[in-house]
Amino acid sequence: MLIIWSIISIVAVWSYLALIVFILKNWQLQQAFNPSINRTKFSDISLSILIASRNEGNRLIQCLESLQACGSIVAEVSQIIIVDDFSDDNSFTLLDKLNLPQIRIVSMHDYVEDSALSSKKTALARGLSYASSDYILQLDADVVVEASYLQAIFNYLSKHKPDFIAAPVKLTGNNTIFSDFQIIDFMGIMGVTQAGINSGYWYMANGANMIYRRDVVQFRNDGLASGDDVFAIQQAVRKGKKISFLKCENSIVSTAVTSDLKSFYSQRIRWATKNKYMSSLKMHMMMVIPFINAVVFFCLLFGFFIFDKTIFSLLLVHHLFISITLNFIYLKELSQFFRQKIRPGHFLVSQFLHYGYILTIGSLSLFVSNYKWKGRLLK
Repeated sequence: MLIIWSIISIVAVWSYLALIVFILKNWQLQQAFNPSINRTKFSDISLSILIASRNEGNRLIQCLESLQACGSIVAEVSQIIIVDDFSDDNSFTLLDKLNLPQIRIVSMHDYVEDSALSSKKTALARGLSYASSDYILQLDADVVVEASYLQAIFNYLSKHKPDFIAAPVKLTGNNTIFSDFQIIDFMGIMGVTQAGINSGYWYMANGANMIYRRDVVQFRNDGLASGDDVFAIQQAVRKGKKISFLKCENSIVSTAVTSDLKSFYSQRIRWATKNKYMSSLKMHMMMVIPFINAVVFFCLLFGFFIFDKTIFSLLLVHHLFISITLNFIYLKELSQFFRQKIRPGHFLVSQFLHYGYILTIGSLSLFVSNYKWKGRLLK
């Protein structure tokens, strides 16, 4: 029995080690893009910005103000299409104060009778139908960009001419353990996203910050509330398009962590429920390895209290030492790119919380089908 548990523990943790080393190696192999700050005209690039917004309030204004702060480069953007997905706050009454003449507001009220029949995908599809540019820059309404953001995007498009770009997103918080846990976890997701694209093994993206050719992506109401980003990039993969991860500090967008456990659960279960619909075997393996590692950890913890404490304590120490040490090295590397501080105490607590998070969300995502997000019941 103890021999079997030893073998299972060693295989699980060393499989996890191999995965993290693979992700870290791919991160280090890709050279960061250094955009020129001299070029100001991009006549060879036509770009529309697409934002679907539902009850974002001042966050939408902050997003647009940050785009405005990019300076004269904003004039190179052909359109800023903002889709009002049945907002019932003051989001769209505040847009008049902005000096962005390219803004076009598209209201879902004009196309769908009932809010329950709408979704982010249908809102994006409607907004995309109004786009006239070759490239679409898709942002979430609650992100903030840096002053050099648009310059970096235009430079990259002009130099490399990709068909689809997954660009980096980071979370910002208030220095609490709950906040830092989300920040650390999300940095890890960004590393996984880059490694998959760089290696060609799996393809992920984040809809808060991605760019694609207008004719590459189509948004369909497929019955899933989430996945506008992952399924979009996989459309590009199936079409054999040129796909990139934009590893550039200037291209990072920021968004706030969720403020409470209820919102966090709704967000993460929404993300996780689409995973079972992925067709890539390598992507499933990448997701299964951390899940099995978490299962083994709790089994070892259970064994420590029930069986031979000496053997199980050695297995636990081996398991935790390898996992936590490697995670720290990996996340420390990413934190330098995202310019975020890792507090050792918060990091250590987050690692233990992450085992429970992976096990809980991973298990529930297989069975949960209904949940609420932004006041709308989703399936």
